[in-house]
Amino acid sequence: MRSINGVMALILLVTAATVSRADSGEDLIRRSRAGGIDVAVRVERLESLAGESVDHLEFTVSLDTHVADLFQFDIADLSELVIDGSAREEVAFEWMGDSETSHHRNGTLHARIPGDTLSLESGDEVELRIHEIGTDVRTFTWEL
Repeated sequence: MRSINGVMALILLVTAATVSRADSGEDLIRRSRAGGIDVAVRVERLESLAGESVDHLEFTVSLDTHVADLFQFDIADLSELVIDGSAREEVAFEWMGDSETSHHRNGTLHARIPGDTLSLESGDEVELRIHEIGTDVRTFTWEL
């Protein structure tokens, strides 16, 4: 019985650290729950990005917890943009907080492509990775 409970606990732990999509196919919010911290992310203007050349992307981000001080995390510094499996290391992130307390933070994460534009096509995957907030990495993915 203990081994079954241990396996079930491991499955629940792995599941809790993964990103889930909301039930509605039209909902663009991606969620991750791990380490007692809930993170929800939405990429803005996703519907209009395919076929465009953009110099930035915007993500609406919400963090909630009752186990940690969220001010310890520099969201911009911990973020990474990946397009179709390729990390875009030149991207400069900027966090613009809307509503922030030590247990609840909401704001916009701007991903700017300095001196360049990003051409996005239908079928491309846009991925935002946020590192070291309650778990090694949280990955949020959208397909254009």
